Amino acid sequence: MTDNPLISIIMNCYNGEKYLQEALDSVINQTYKNWELIFWDNQSTDKSVNIIHSYNDNRIKYFYSKKHTLLYEARNLAIEKSQGGYLAFLDVDDYWDLTKLEKQMLVFSKNPEVAIVYSNYSFKNEIKNTYKEFKIKKLPEGMIVDKLLKKNFMGLLTVLLNRGLIDGQGEIFDSRLHIMGDYDMAIRISAKWKVACLQQTLATYRWHGGNESISHQELCIKEMERWSMEMKKSPEISNNKGFQVLLNQITYVKAMFLLMKGETLIAFNYCRKLPFGMKKLKLFISFLLPLNIIKLLKT
Repeated sequence: MTDNPLISIIMNCYNGEKYLQEALDSVINQTYKNWELIFWDNQSTDKSVNIIHSYNDNRIKYFYSKKHTLLYEARNLAIEKSQGGYLAFLDVDDYWDLTKLEKQMLVFSKNPEVAIVYSNYSFKNEIKNTYKEFKIKKLPEGMIVDKLLKKNFMGLLTVLLNRGLIDGQGEIFDSRLHIMGDYDMAIRISAKWKVACLQQTLATYRWHGGNESISHQELCIKEMERWSMEMKKSPEISNNKGFQVLLNQITYVKAMFLLMKGETLIAFNYCRKLPFGMKKLKLFISFLLPLNIIKLLKT
């Protein structure tokens, strides 16, 4: 690897003025200096453009989308404008530790066969004004696809991607997706290449009640169902034990969503597909309350 290779930082924006300055400052002040910021404005109508243009730095490259698109189509469009051999991703409401890129590039310099270096990150709850780290005992590395299928522990805001290693594999993200495109990307890449990890917290995810994954629950479920059907045709993914675990999780989430909508009978049918365990037991307890369950059991 050449000394200090160029990193392309992808920042997609749609009306992100509230937290944008903090995100930008965490990029500008990185200890690793050889980067370009591809700022993709997905037709914002707020003051985001004024904020980005207030920074006098030729490493910042502003692009205004010809049309408003789904999030992961916008990410791919931004990537097309980038020139770096490495890709990082930061949304306008999140921010980085100032040493993030430097520490990750050091890992790449020692492990050129690695496709992704990721790290731990924190949650900042703007509503409750709380801050906590995302923690499991130890974040995994190596060939991690089976573990990643069981639990999504890789935050896109922590990812640094070795673009040269995966060149020729098509688009980084599935442009059809709007919610789970980062998870799909992580699964597909980790199924083929090694992944490295820094256990320390190098980024902060801000939750404010308006995040895409929170405000589009039904769309997220539909995407996961379609995605899982497609992945059944990919042995390098579907042959992992974790794939069945993920299918069960999707079924559980769908059942809980239907229950909250009051569609009890349909939710109960989804529940019956689950292996017996605490989640299924929790659902059964919820379903025993309505009288119409008795009618279902008699049929």
